Amino acid sequence: MRLDFIPRMSVSTPGHGMIHCPECGWEIDPDDEMCPNCGAYLADYENLEPSEDGT
Repeated sequence: MRLDFIPRMSVSTPGHGMIHCPECGWEIDPDDEMCPNCGAYLADYENLEPSEDGT
C-alpha cells in the first residue's frame, strides 16, 4: 500500500511558541525571517502571535 502525503517540515523548538505565516498559514518558528513554505518576509507583518496550542 502506498501512501501519498506531503511531510510537514515544521520543527518545534522547546520553549518557543510557533506562529503562522500571514500569507499561507504555514506553522513557523517566530525566529524565522521568512516563511520556508511561501517565502513571505515576516518583518513586513506586525503582531504575529504564537499559536494558541503553543506548538
